[in-house]
Amino acid sequence: MRPDAVQGTPTSATERSGRKRGQGGIDMSWRAAVIGVLACAVVHGQQLGAGVELVERIGGLARPWGAAALPDGRLIVSEFEGTLRLFGPDDRLLAALPAPDDLDQRRIVRGDNTGAFDVVVDPGFLENGTVYWAYAARVEDESFLKVVALRLQDNDFGEPRDLWAVTPSGGDRYHYGGALAFDRDGGLLVATGERYSSAAGQGGRFPSQQSEDGRGKLWRLTQLDERTPAAEIVAAGLRNVQSIAGDASTDIWFVDHGPIGGDELNRLVVGANYGWPLETSGRYKPPGPGSLPSRPDLVPPAHTWSEPTLAPSGLLWHANGWLVTGLSSGRLVHLRQSDRGWVQEEWIVGLRLRDVIRDGAGRLLVLTDERDGRVLEVRHR
Repeated sequence: MRPDAVQGTPTSATERSGRKRGQGGIDMSWRAAVIGVLACAVVHGQQLGAGVELVERIGGLARPWGAAALPDGRLIVSEFEGTLRLFGPDDRLLAALPAPDDLDQRRIVRGDNTGAFDVVVDPGFLENGTVYWAYAARVEDESFLKVVALRLQDNDFGEPRDLWAVTPSGGDRYHYGGALAFDRDGGLLVATGERYSSAAGQGGRFPSQQSEDGRGKLWRLTQLDERTPAAEIVAAGLRNVQSIAGDASTDIWFVDHGPIGGDELNRLVVGANYGWPLETSGRYKPPGPGSLPSRPDLVPPAHTWSEPTLAPSGLLWHANGWLVTGLSSGRLVHLRQSDRGWVQEEWIVGLRLRDVIRDGAGRLLVLTDERDGRVLEVRHR
């Protein structure tokens, strides 16, 4: 699809600043391109940590959920509302893939989590041009998490190829997971949520604790060129994992949403059960599930957030620690280990953030979870 055929086309900061020229001959580009400390505090109400500056790169997005950088400097953004967009190194829109026909776009309940989720680039992209995209697919009155493969040629996404889907489907509208990442050995990691808004609504058979249920797990897919890839569960006991990332070594980490408090940072141990909903440091959403049995084999989190709730949605290794974005908390924090344990520094407060990535030029980018969403560059001196 040609970019100019897309309704509600996003714009780069450069394009918007260009339209502001000619008003009395005054160049107003700085107002559109740079969101400094004062502008953020006055216009958006967020607070910035010492040495932090935000620069707007792209605007006009429909609730951006995930982003992936291509080796040549292009950027792919997945919008929650269902469009996959491709931007050039100059932040201008190059192409857009409309919402898939089977995307579940219904908004049935308050806080409906159903939509499009993460996007990730194949490690062999320079040879195969492949990217992977996760979204909630509809089947009759239910939905399920689905992963498709796309072969990007020039600026054309081509037709999506069905790769893998979690079973069973369900009618609940929450907690799809949807995080995608590659491990060091080329396996595609897919996080599936347990799909319920509360532990009490699961009737005692918790999907994340059932080996025959694909929900509430971390999956590893291999043989991605095959019609049906090989799939294995590498972790269980998960609630709603929305970001997976590697550290400076070979370890894989992920963040998981707690109920009320109890958000978690976990290091992946293959075969581990992380305990949801049998164990949590948070408070169950009412009505509670009653007394739940615990087990000695459950793996505790590496770190938890309790009050205030972080609602972790993005994870990136940076400067010997983790950058973590928060939704309901509206925060970007830098978390690192020291002799005194985990130390957290607030970089941004008051801006609902979905994802954090590093682009091909090494810039730190965050996605704002807004109907008029943005891609912001984070500069930290």
